[in-house]
Order: sequence, then structure tokens, then C-alpha cells
Amino acid sequence: MSLESEFTIELLKSEDRFLGWRIECQQALAIFGSRFLDQEAASTIFGLKHINFLKQCHSNNVLEYGGISIDADAHWTDRPGIALGVYTADCLPIVLISNSERLVAIIH
Repeated sequence: MSLESEFTIELLKSEDRFLGWRIECQQALAIFGSRFLDQEAASTIFGLKHINFLKQCHSNNVLEYGGISIDADAHWTDRPGIALGVYTADCLPIVLISNSERLVAIIH
């Protein structure tokens, strides 16, 4: 099964600072942020009211958006209009998108 739309990838910079990456398709918006991108700045940059960054720790914990606030290394949602974000340094983040279930997950 293929995705119904193409991806757009945008490099986020402010002056000389790398802020992160924005990856978007019809089904999802994912943000990979550097340490210079906080939740408030990301909301302003993208014009979004609902953006969720994890309280990250290297673990096998996965958090549903709107769930109990725990340390986690991945989160997911099936709610439209919610952007998920993770902070990255030397890690390669992963975005999972379900075409049939309208689910999106982002893994640090």
C-alpha cells in the first residue's frame, strides 16, 4: 500500500542556528527538533496550537498523545491536527504512518 501524497521536507533555521526538520504529508506532520527548538517556538513557527514533544529518555516506553505524562522514547496519535515532535542530536528519528488507520507515530 502506498501513501496518497508526497512528502515535503523543510530545514528549519534561525539566523545561524539549526533548529530541526519539518516533515509533512497529507496524513501527518512530524518535527525533529534540535536543542534550540522548544515547544513554544515550534508552535509559533508552524502556526499550530497542538504540538507535543516528548519528555524523552532512552527506553521502550511509548506514549499516546494526551496520555499520562511519563518518560518515553516514542509517541503516537490518531487525532487530526496534532503535530508530534522529538528532539534529536546524533540519533536518527523514525516516523511511522498508517494509511488505513490514520495513525502516526514518531520514535526518537
